[in-house]
Amino acid sequence: MNQTSKIRTETLHFSIQGEFITDFAREMFWDMDKDYADCEEILLNILNSGPYDQEKNRRIAQDIIEGRLKFVGQDTVELVPDNENIRPIGQKIAETTKQLRLIQIQDHIRIHPMSYVDPYATCKSIREAPKSDDYDVGYQYLNDVTHYFTSPEYLNSEYQFPHHDEGTKLGLWLFEESELIYDLIGGIVTEANKSNFFEKLFDHINNHDFTGHGFAERQERYAAGIRREEDKITYMAKWEKETLEKIRQKQLKNDKSDPTERISLNDMTLAEFGAELLQRDHTNRDYDIMPDDIINWEGLISPAGKFYSCEFGGHSIKAFYVIQAYYEQFNYLDDNNQKHVFKSRSHVEEHIDTYNALDLLIQNNWIATRHLSYDYITAKDGARLTKAQKNCTWDAIVKHEIKLDRGMDLILD
Repeated sequence: MNQTSKIRTETLHFSIQGEFITDFAREMFWDMDKDYADCEEILLNILNSGPYDQEKNRRIAQDIIEGRLKFVGQDTVELVPDNENIRPIGQKIAETTKQLRLIQIQDHIRIHPMSYVDPYATCKSIREAPKSDDYDVGYQYLNDVTHYFTSPEYLNSEYQFPHHDEGTKLGLWLFEESELIYDLIGGIVTEANKSNFFEKLFDHINNHDFTGHGFAERQERYAAGIRREEDKITYMAKWEKETLEKIRQKQLKNDKSDPTERISLNDMTLAEFGAELLQRDHTNRDYDIMPDDIINWEGLISPAGKFYSCEFGGHSIKAFYVIQAYYEQFNYLDDNNQKHVFKSRSHVEEHIDTYNALDLLIQNNWIATRHLSYDYITAKDGARLTKAQKNCTWDAIVKHEIKLDRGMDLILD
């Protein structure tokens, strides 16, 4: 006998909660990075059963995702205002764009690390750093650039090298600041926007709490670099254009004249005295008593911030001729420790020579920028440099890529 199998049937009941649907659609879009169309479709499945047309329902779905409206109720849901956490969809687009740009910046740092070395925060020469042309695309170039800037190799002495990795990280701090780079210029650093980037970076550091090691010095170096760019027509440049040629011409005239007819040192004008010295060796900076555009790192800086370059080891000779040239500006002490002003160039020769001239110059509040196996500044004990001297020293540091071993406290004071 055939027996009919009895099939058991059950009825399943589904409960729809408006708050769950609202939260789920928002989470998919904002937190799970799902396509907007997929999130919208979940909401339209409910909205399309209501009284509004498709266009109206799409606007409602957007308001729900953005946080202006929400579903409430169970099984039968209704729309009510929300407004607790409104996030415009444009914000999501901006966030997505930012994440893509950050990835682009990080990739660019890996491939073109030299674009992100802070030249104002390193003691190494940018010109001598590894060149990208010598490498295939990969991590080796980044590794070699990092090694170059974080090791004491190729410096005159290890004493010059700052052994620390906090703060400016020896010039490589921007490698870890992709978000800051994005905030300042919105993308990668290029030759076209590099100047604008470092200008904005300078202002950003000044306006925020950058107290780590090296930032104060970094800001001074940048400011010095800007001064060098802006001071295209300075006192020294005017001198080169207007006065130096007169000295050269006077030198040529003296070369052709009878030596017995030459005027004495005391009767010479400054230009004539300068020409007289240049006759000895016009290629030697020690004999040029006019301020220059920081031709060498080694030199003398007046309280007014004028720079007088000299040759290696030539500070004393240069100091002697500078004092002779501008004798009215210098004091000396007699045997009774009384202060006097020089009366003439021959008067200078009576009281000092090339062995003690530098000491007298220093006592008159000048400073000397010097190099032995390291770079340093010589100043009078307890001296406080003038603002002009500090600026001129920073200009020299930037131009010649100097890392001071002694004297940094003087120009940061």
